Amino acid sequence: MRPTEKELLGSYLPAEAVEPVLELLKEHRIHLIITRNRISKLGDFKPGNAKRSHTITVNGSLNKYSFLLVFLHELSHFFVYEQCGHRVRPHGKEWKQQFGALVRKAVQDGMFHASLENELTAYSYRVKATGMADIALSMALAKFDGDNAFIGWPFLDELPRDVVFQTMNGRTFVKEEKVRTRYRCLCVDSKRRYLISHLARVKPLPATGQQGVSENHQIHTDQTKP
Repeated sequence: MRPTEKELLGSYLPAEAVEPVLELLKEHRIHLIITRNRISKLGDFKPGNAKRSHTITVNGSLNKYSFLLVFLHELSHFFVYEQCGHRVRPHGKEWKQQFGALVRKAVQDGMFHASLENELTAYSYRVKATGMADIALSMALAKFDGDNAFIGWPFLDELPRDVVFQTMNGRTFVKEEKVRTRYRCLCVDSKRRYLISHLARVKPLPATGQQGVSENHQIHTDQTKP
């Protein structure tokens, strides 16, 4: 038997957020896709059209509070798009105001753990122009990853430039310069460069030399996206 949408959301969101999020998805006809872990991004928003619904994707590997925060980040893009279309910058003042307001509302409604409330409220008033969260808030959220799953796997943002590291899919890279909220990284095997989220979990390696939901559902999982 397939899980209901409520049961599926409950696997990824705090219990207090399940009903409100489900209502938002249905009210605004947003298709939520839960993906496997992506090293390049934590989530994204794609506007819909007459033939397809608006789409939000969120990495299913995130803990429940991080998942909720990324969802609110992408939901903010939806609301700004509805109000302004493509006339404003993706992470401009309109988005920052919308995201900050959504975070404060979620905190007020008890969707986040009490230990995160002060940090989240402060963050909501200093949302950066880009990115899901700053490193301090990300570290606070990381305490809920559980079972010490990420011991030895710091955030990419914490590593120095030119360090060699491995991603969770086993690929090896060299960290280069920062581009907004991502780092340009050189893949050791292919010699191609990729942009990787500054909040990606990576494993530092010893240096080895100089390395230059279906149509009738609002939610479904997707384990095939990169």
